[in-house]
Amino acid sequence: MKTLKPVRIVQFEFAPCSPFENAERMAAIVRKARADGVGLVVFPSSSIHYGTSNVNAQEDFEADCVAAAQVVVEASEAISVLFQSFFDDGDGPSNSFVFAEDGKTAAYGKLEDDATTLTSAYSGKFAIVSSEDLALGFNDDDDDADVPEFEKGTAFIVVCDNESYNHDDPAFLADCASQLTRIAKLPLFYANCVGVQNRGKLVEIFRGDSAVFDARGRRVALATPFEECVLTLAPGDCGRKCSLRELPPREEGVAELTEALRHGLRTFMAQCGVRRVVIGVSGGIDSAVSTALYGSILRPEDILLVSMPGPFTSGTTRGLAHALAANLGARFAEIPIGESVDLTRRQFAELVAEGPHGAMAGAWSLSPFALENVQATHRARQARRGRPPPRPSGASSAATPTKTNAPSATARCTATSPAGSAAWATSGRAMSTPSAAT
Repeated sequence: MKTLKPVRIVQFEFAPCSPFENAERMAAIVRKARADGVGLVVFPSSSIHYGTSNVNAQEDFEADCVAAAQVVVEASEAISVLFQSFFDDGDGPSNSFVFAEDGKTAAYGKLEDDATTLTSAYSGKFAIVSSEDLALGFNDDDDDADVPEFEKGTAFIVVCDNESYNHDDPAFLADCASQLTRIAKLPLFYANCVGVQNRGKLVEIFRGDSAVFDARGRRVALATPFEECVLTLAPGDCGRKCSLRELPPREEGVAELTEALRHGLRTFMAQCGVRRVVIGVSGGIDSAVSTALYGSILRPEDILLVSMPGPFTSGTTRGLAHALAANLGARFAEIPIGESVDLTRRQFAELVAEGPHGAMAGAWSLSPFALENVQATHRARQARRGRPPPRPSGASSAATPTKTNAPSATARCTATSPAGSAAWATSGRAMSTPSAAT
């Protein structure tokens, strides 16, 4: 009987919206797997074409993905490869799974509702189950779950995913996979990606959690979180009589959440070409936590903490902001916004409203509560725009101060630290975190 070669699942770190870069790296991984005697290489879904929704919908991007997929197909000489990409069968590009073997496309298409069965000349017959079906069909402890029907002779199951880290229930899909393997009595290879995807208002962080489950539902191999790596096992070694040790559940808590945030920050900054940050600090817990996170991945000299005290800033919080910078060893600067807040107060106090019922003056004075919100708004504006709030049209010269302490958009800020002072240009390649300043 022919001995089947091992399966290698790749916990792949994709480059967003870069199909050719991803395809070239995937091809290199395939060539290395062939040299290692692997029979089937499995990549996470969307490894080639992961990008924002507006980019994925562009015809030129789809065409690039089709061309990039051929790079991976051509690398499949004397080995089998499973991945996902836009693929053109003559009716236009569509998002499909692609199964390549011996330098040619052996199969492609949409995953079936039940299970899609393929046969590798090197690793045997296997079934693909979509991650969506896995999550929908195995979301409880009911052993009577609706199990897909697998063809006779199926040796193992493959799930290709692109699931981002979910701190609320990080073990959900692993539990589903364990239940499926226990019921189907087949080993399962789960491939997921790592990296960061910027969707504008949402930044997704991918931990990976790629794993292999034996035919008894035990997790016998688990990839290193947040790192591109591979897991290689022969299906015959993780069957019902698997001798591999079951791995304990991964601990989930504050430490794991912190590592996810650190990974996301580090990767996102690298993607943007940012090496320094400016953080608005108020002396409160929010800005302190933000500072601690950046302080864990950056050198102190690459962090500038800016305090923007106003008329409602207490001496205690002002001192805590300064102490935060001293404890971290970061540079610190103070930009008072009292004059800017007072300008808004006087503009409202002097506002005259005119209409058919006559003029109304002096009715728009701001209460202390409202002025505290004005102070927070001015901080946010200056942090985001690097300049004072715009003067309302028609404002009288009497309501305009002769000077302002707010910086201009291209101002240089002299910051102090234990290492000395330095000038930071606010228009340079630095990333500000204005949320901490509000």
